[in-house]
Amino acid sequence: SAQNSREDVLLMKAMNCNAILAGHYPADRHFLDACDQLGLMVVEELFSWIRPLPDAEGTRLVHEMVYRDQNHPGIVLWANGNHFAFNPNLEAVFRESDLQQRRALHMESRKAKLPEPATPGLVPVDTRFYPIYNELLERLKSPYPVCPFETLHALYDGGGGASLADYMAAIEGSPNGGGLFIWEMVDEA
Repeated sequence: SAQNSREDVLLMKAMNCNAILAGHYPADRHFLDACDQLGLMVVEELFSWIRPLPDAEGTRLVHEMVYRDQNHPGIVLWANGNHFAFNPNLEAVFRESDLQQRRALHMESRKAKLPEPATPGLVPVDTRFYPIYNELLERLKSPYPVCPFETLHALYDGGGGASLADYMAAIEGSPNGGGLFIWEMVDEA
């Protein structure tokens, strides 16, 4: 409900969160409204997970999602699928569909090789999920921004905040640290 969305955003803000990955499906409009009103940045994700969407279906869904949500000021980035679902052919569709031409990030699992963006001239952003602490330290030595989009799984790690201070100290101590996202806030916490 709209009330639950507002309460969730207020709780996240009280916990010093400043951004959310809205995955695996487009966020409810009332959730995006709450993020806009209360100042929570949003990365909205194209709803594909295990495998990339075919070009025709992916193009239609990107157009629909971006058309519906592009005027929300809280949306700062798009996510081009989740885990193994990145379709490089959709990068241009995101850019062409969005009046602001916000970037669509490549979301990838921990062991994947850092991909080069399909769009020439864009710097890769290392969003690979669930880094082990030592892996995170190595990734922060790269010349690219590092921002793991799923970190410290709240269901399996004993609380979602275990080692959070260590991870944040590493991210904040690196010129390439871009933050991190904990999976997940409420449903499995």
